[in-house]
Amino acid sequence: GITMTYLTETFIPYTKVLTPLLLEGLWITIYVSALAFLLSIILGAILAIIQHFRVKILSQLAKVYVSYFRGTPLLIQLFLFYYGLPMVFDVMKRCPKTFALVLCLAMVPISAFAVEKTAITKVDELLQFAKAVDDGEYDGKKDAVVSLEADLDLTGIAWAPIGSVFDGDGNLLHYFSGKFYGNGYTISNLDFSENYGKTEYPSFGFFSEVYDAEISGLTIQGKLDVSNSGYVYFGTVAGVAAGSKITDCVSDVSFTDTDKYINGTVALCGYAIDSTIEYCQNEGNFSVMKDTSRFWMGGIVGLAQNSTVQY
Repeated sequence: GITMTYLTETFIPYTKVLTPLLLEGLWITIYVSALAFLLSIILGAILAIIQHFRVKILSQLAKVYVSYFRGTPLLIQLFLFYYGLPMVFDVMKRCPKTFALVLCLAMVPISAFAVEKTAITKVDELLQFAKAVDDGEYDGKKDAVVSLEADLDLTGIAWAPIGSVFDGDGNLLHYFSGKFYGNGYTISNLDFSENYGKTEYPSFGFFSEVYDAEISGLTIQGKLDVSNSGYVYFGTVAGVAAGSKITDCVSDVSFTDTDKYINGTVALCGYAIDSTIEYCQNEGNFSVMKDTSRFWMGGIVGLAQNSTVQY
C-alpha cells in the first residue's frame, strides 16, 4: 500500500513536472558540449601549428596560454569568463549566458593539451628538437610529448647528444624530462665516434641525460669507434637516466676501442638511477682491446643504482 501510494502521489507527479526540465537541460548540455568541442579543435589546431613551426612571438604566447589554463582552477576560469569578460568587452553582455561556459570548456580540456606533442618526421626536425632541449625549452616538462613518426638516417652527422650543454663541473644545464615515443621507428647510421670522450660531454648517447622521462619504442643503429680517451657515461639511448623509464628500445650500435684508455660505462643505458629499464634489447658488438680501470660494460645497463632491469 505504501509503495503504490508513493508512486501515485509522489514519484509520478514529480516525474511529469521534472521530465520537461531535464530534457531542456539535456539539450543545453549537448549544445554547449558540441560548440565547445568544435571550437577547441579549431583553437587547438591553430596552436599546434604555431608550436610545431615555432612561429616567433606567437609560439611564446602559446606557451603562456598553456601554462595559464593548466595552472588555474576551472572554477576560477569560469568566474573570469562569466563575470570578467562582460566588464571588459561590452559585446559579451549581449551574448547568451551559456557562451562563457562554451569558451571556458573549449579553451581548457583540448586546446591547452593539443600543443604539447612534437612530431619528428625529418632529420632537421630531430636536430631542431635537440636545439630546443639545449635552449631549456623542455626543462621540467614532464607532460611534453615527442613522437618519432618516421625512420631517420643520420649519415654524415657527427652526433652531439640531446642535452649537450654542461657547465664547467660537468653538470647538465638543460635536459629532457617528457615522453619520447619511438613508435617502433629506427634512427640509423648514428655515429657517436667524433664527440665521444670529449670533456664537454661527460654523459653521452642519443640523449646525454634524462630526468623523470619516458622513452619507448626506439631503435638506435650506428657505431662508436673510440678516438678520444676519457671518463664517459655512455648509453646508446641515454648516458644517464634518473627517475626515468626506458621501454621496448633496441640498441644496434657497435662499440670498438683498439688503443684508447677509456673509463665509465657502455650499454643501452649507461647509468640508471632510480629508473626502470624493461623489455629492451642490445644487438650491438662490443670490442675493447685496451686496459681499463673503472669501466662498466653491459648489454642493457652499465651501472645501476636503485633501479630495475627486467625483460
